[in-house]
Amino acid sequence: MIADFWKEALIFSALHHPNVVSFYGIVRDGPDGSFATVTEFMVNGSLTIDRRKRLIIAMDSAFGMKYLHGKNIVHFDLKCENLLVNMRDPHRPICK
Repeated sequence: MIADFWKEALIFSALHHPNVVSFYGIVRDGPDGSFATVTEFMVNGSLTIDRRKRLIIAMDSAFGMKYLHGKNIVHFDLKCENLLVNMRDPHRPICK
């Protein structure tokens, strides 16, 4: 399991795309010495938004998946809870 974590972190560190969350590093997390990834912070989380913005978010996630698939990476856990949204620009949300 630890080897899988490090393998995933190594792959994650090589990904650079506007619709994939940026990877910043790894830290020890908690008293048991487990590890956690440090990633880009995205404001707003889950939102109630209009149809046009939902479409933008869906397209952004599709562009991110296309990038990953182009690198022979499959997400395996794509769901709404794993999409991060930045609504700083109220007219153009950014999804990663």
